[in-house]
Amino acid sequence: MLFQDEIIKVFRQSPFVYFFQFLACLIILCGAFFFMIPLFRFGWWGKSIFWFLIGLSVLYGLINLIKYLNTKLVIGQRQLVIFLQKGVLTQQIIKIGYEKIININVFFKGLFAIIFRLGTIEFSLAGDDRLIFGGLSQAGYVQELILKLQAEQRLTEEKFVRDLTQYQMVELARSLRQKLGKDLFLQIAEEDDDS
Repeated sequence: MLFQDEIIKVFRQSPFVYFFQFLACLIILCGAFFFMIPLFRFGWWGKSIFWFLIGLSVLYGLINLIKYLNTKLVIGQRQLVIFLQKGVLTQQIIKIGYEKIININVFFKGLFAIIFRLGTIEFSLAGDDRLIFGGLSQAGYVQELILKLQAEQRLTEEKFVRDLTQYQMVELARSLRQKLGKDLFLQIAEEDDDS
């Protein structure tokens, strides 16, 4: 299963992000019908050009509709999943646990974005990685929601550690030693003793 988390909210890019693409489709479509009678006078050449323009407009519109419908930001209880539609047949899926997010910045870039309040969210991740998701009409709300869920997750993890019995802590330490290796585990244990 792709998303094994409770989904809190799904955000899509604003339709205004694709405004110019859909406007181009409309212009091509209207242009084909506007020049339909002069084109049809050229016989099969004119009809071919007419149907080519209609097909081009519909195809370009469908490609942008697919991108709009399949590009989304899914906020879950424990992780964030970003679906980026790169083309008609290519979709990139990025999963980010809240513990990997160091900082979240929201900015509005450009006159079009400022007028229509289309925010871009920049996630600063552990390891100096950055991830950008743009065109959100509720970017500030998304930022607040993620920060709230991140804080709730930290509190849950701290409560989990506080509620462990001594036996559970020993079993957890043994499991960590097995996964990390004895040398690294001892090195980490000694670092904690020094401080």
